[in-house]
Amino acid sequence: MSKEITEFGPDIKYLQKRQFIAFSWFMFFMLIVLGIFLGYMIGKDNPSTALIVLGAAGGCVLLFYILNATFIYYYYKSIIYQFKETEMIVRRGVFQKIEKAVPFRAVTNLAVYRSLFDRMFGIGTIRLHTAGYSGTPLPEESIEGILNYVELYDNLMAKIRPMKAMTPTVSMEVDGTIDMEDQLKVNLEILKTLKEIKSLLKEGRE
Repeated sequence: MSKEITEFGPDIKYLQKRQFIAFSWFMFFMLIVLGIFLGYMIGKDNPSTALIVLGAAGGCVLLFYILNATFIYYYYKSIIYQFKETEMIVRRGVFQKIEKAVPFRAVTNLAVYRSLFDRMFGIGTIRLHTAGYSGTPLPEESIEGILNYVELYDNLMAKIRPMKAMTPTVSMEVDGTIDMEDQLKVNLEILKTLKEIKSLLKEGRE
């Protein structure tokens, strides 16, 4: 059983970022509701109907915002990252608890991702790609809302390097492009293996 090194969660700024985004959407929809209210006031000249529309639509938007903000808080509290000797454990979930283990030996690439809101709040995300997802933009797992993301990247690399020969670099991940040099090496290895198999089959027939 692997020895546990450390346990941590996303920084409080991750919660602030999610709350800021939720509040921005709330204000956007409230402006739409206000526009509908003004439309009823001007077009139909019926203040009572306009107030009913404003109250119903505005109440729904406010209720959704409160529920969403509450969910965001408990989701933030549920996220736990664990460093172990040979793997990274990620736990998260409010209604459905999810636990995933990512073995360091399976990691093929690391990427530092920072969205516009991440840069606003000074945080970053480490995305772990494994062989199963190699060549696609989808990471196997993400470590979100990290304040010291560069230090975390270095710690992950210190775990991964002894297990396999890989030297990924820190990058701003914007898509799932494949490194052409690495792809060429893989293709040459496949070609070499096929030639060896062909040679063995030929010797077997003789």
